[in-house]
Amino acid sequence: MTPEMDISVSDIINCDNIAIENKGFDNLDLLIKFSLDKIYPLISKSITLKSLNEKISKAKSFYTVFENGLFLPHLKLDDINNFKAQLVITPKAVKDPRVEYEIYVTFMLFSPISPAFFEKHLKILSSITQMFRDSIPKVINMKSPQEVYSYIKSFK
Repeated sequence: MTPEMDISVSDIINCDNIAIENKGFDNLDLLIKFSLDKIYPLISKSITLKSLNEKISKAKSFYTVFENGLFLPHLKLDDINNFKAQLVITPKAVKDPRVEYEIYVTFMLFSPISPAFFEKHLKILSSITQMFRDSIPKVINMKSPQEVYSYIKSFK
């Protein structure tokens, strides 16, 4: 991988875009709304919320849920110039009949539609799945965004 491709999850997330919601959410729609409300201020100069919701409703990749409880909604947007991310941890499982698995960790990721970001997007998705592959039980017991961020920074 070239140096300009060398990017890690800790490069796109920080304590400000990590939320721990102990009460959980009653369904997937509420979880997505919460996550969007958190991430939207980072991209609001580029796209309207209505337009973003339309893109989400059309994107099959937006609803990737893994059996370990990782929900990885992701989209490529032509209106942004860098990654935008939001991490939401819900120790109380989010259950929804539209998805097969309970959700504990949501990592929402938006990246630019650009050839320069194609490999970076794939690398970040791979890193996220590796990072949370076996650590969901550990992560949902963390008490603060700082603790979660320290875990993310330690992952190489």
